[in-house]
Amino acid sequence: MQPRYIRREGVILRVDKELQGHWAEWTVRADRLTKMDKSAVSQEFKLDLPGHGPTGFKMLLIPMVKGEKKGDGSFKRARGKGHVVLKCVEELEEWTRAVLCFSVGIGDTRRLPRLSHDFAQHFHCGIETEKPLDFAAAADNKDSFVVRLFVASDAPDQTVSLP
Repeated sequence: MQPRYIRREGVILRVDKELQGHWAEWTVRADRLTKMDKSAVSQEFKLDLPGHGPTGFKMLLIPMVKGEKKGDGSFKRARGKGHVVLKCVEELEEWTRAVLCFSVGIGDTRRLPRLSHDFAQHFHCGIETEKPLDFAAAADNKDSFVVRLFVASDAPDQTVSLP
C-alpha cells in the first residue's frame, strides 16, 4: 500500500494584471475539518495596504457554532462549515485610513462579491455570507481545499469572476 500524499499547507501570492489586483491562495488540509479545532490559521503573508505599504495579514477559518456545549464550536461538530476572517497582524494608527477592497471564496467559487474594510479602525474582518461556507464540500474527497483571497486595486462595489 502506497503512503497517501497530503499537500503541504501554505499561502501563494500572485499578481493578476487582467483583474488589476493580487491573489493570495491558501491551501488547507482537509483533515482539519474532522477535528475538534476551533479555528485554522494561515501563515502570515504581506499585502500592499494603501498608505502603509507591505503589511502582514493572516486568513482564519472559524467553524459554525452548533450549540453551547463543550466542543460545539469545532469543525467536526460544524461538519466542515464556517466562515473566513481576514486579519491584519500589524498595529496600525487609528487616525490613518487602511482601506482594503477584497473578495474571498473557497474551492471553485466562480463569483465573489467585493468587500471594503478599514483595518486601521478594526484589525479583522469576518466575511459574512447568507449561509455558512461549506469547506467540506470544497474539499470533496480531496486531501485539501483552497481559500482564495483577491485584493482589488479599484472600487469595492463590483463582483470578481474567477478564471
